[in-house]
Amino acid sequence: MESKIVNMANTENRLKIIRYFSLKDDEKKKYICFINYSGKNLDLSTINVGMVSLIGEKTIIFKIDNEFIFNKIKEILERLFTNGTTDEIITYDVDNIERLDVVAYQTLDKTIHHFSTFFNVKSIEEQKAEEITLNLDLSILKVKKKKEKPQPTTNNNVSEKPKKKKKGNGLIILLILVLVVVLIAAGVYFFRDSIFKDNKNDDIDKVIKNNENELVCAMIYNDTEANALMDDEITFVFTDNKEQISKIKSKSHIKYYTEEEYNENKGKIDFNINRFEYMGIIVTADNDDAKMTLTYNVTIDENSNNVDELGYNLDASYESINNSYLNIGYTCNDKTKELEENTGINEKTEISQPILVLSNGWRILVEPMGISETNKEFNFIFNVRHLNDSNRDLNGTITIYDSFNEPLKTFDISNKDIKGNSLSIIEVSVNNLKENKTSFDLGLIGYYDINLNNE
Repeated sequence: MESKIVNMANTENRLKIIRYFSLKDDEKKKYICFINYSGKNLDLSTINVGMVSLIGEKTIIFKIDNEFIFNKIKEILERLFTNGTTDEIITYDVDNIERLDVVAYQTLDKTIHHFSTFFNVKSIEEQKAEEITLNLDLSILKVKKKKEKPQPTTNNNVSEKPKKKKKGNGLIILLILVLVVVLIAAGVYFFRDSIFKDNKNDDIDKVIKNNENELVCAMIYNDTEANALMDDEITFVFTDNKEQISKIKSKSHIKYYTEEEYNENKGKIDFNINRFEYMGIIVTADNDDAKMTLTYNVTIDENSNNVDELGYNLDASYESINNSYLNIGYTCNDKTKELEENTGINEKTEISQPILVLSNGWRILVEPMGISETNKEFNFIFNVRHLNDSNRDLNGTITIYDSFNEPLKTFDISNKDIKGNSLSIIEVSVNNLKENKTSFDLGLIGYYDINLNNE
């Protein structure tokens, strides 16, 4: 079954899954396209899409955080709705899905009425024609109506249009933003290198004796996507031998630059907290209307439900976490890491090791994530600090080499309009594509380097 009407978790609303699919060139990541079917305060005409995360029996919908991928999916879906079919996606059955946990999603520019044949609804032109006819009929009735004694009436000669609901996530959902900063930047987010051990030591003494086992990292920065000033303080509590995390506590103070964005995110506080309760993640929040600020407190510990399923690996040492945060630019236990200008530029590095770059106002930690499970791409995570005051674009190149230092491929890095004094996270994928009629095996990659184009 390709489509199905399901419940929206924790509400009385119902959604209709249109397609559960993956892109043919990346079968690992799956997505769901859905429309609102019935319930309170829903716009039934919008077409929505989000990325799927499976946690136990739960099917959770998150925002597609890569704008390029979202635009690509949007174009494919519009071709599907126009032509009735497409060979650009792989479609999966939805028989076993009974409900969707919707955390965040994106909305297509066009509605179901633009694709009236596919969705079996009246087109925009038909709707307008009916509206004109209805208004004309009501006007004629109004003229011919005899004078009577005044009676209470209802106004029937206005064809009311449903209010357009704002897109589900013009911004990153706040909690996801907090967790990304806490977990991805530190390397706690399913990082596949030697930072993490494969097996837990069940004999570790997990009694925390003193504050020497705590690492407190803090930074104030702009968030480009959220259009807000972030004040983060993150505390890692380690076991007695400092080889494993027992607890992560973060406090994020978020000041929005516009009243519209503040009000939109303030309205999501209860929604976000409820979404993360079942994960065993403790979240509290507060807001200040006068200052347009939200404050989130997040606690994750080794006993949190579904930690492993969520991809959070707590087997990280004090030293590795401290190094990761200092490299990004945090102050940890009152210490900072200073770098010399032009650090890391064109420094050929083993593919298993990160590169730390400081050049022309950019401070970037590049972390190789290894070959994907489908063996079709090699991923890098860029933790990007823009240290200047004004917005600007990030442009550069990565070159990958084989184990004999022979170049395999050079590809561009580009991210537009990054806010000044900011931290952002970018994922870059190297695909094993044929170039000049010659393909290469991703497993041959031995080294890489990075170069940034000066503005």
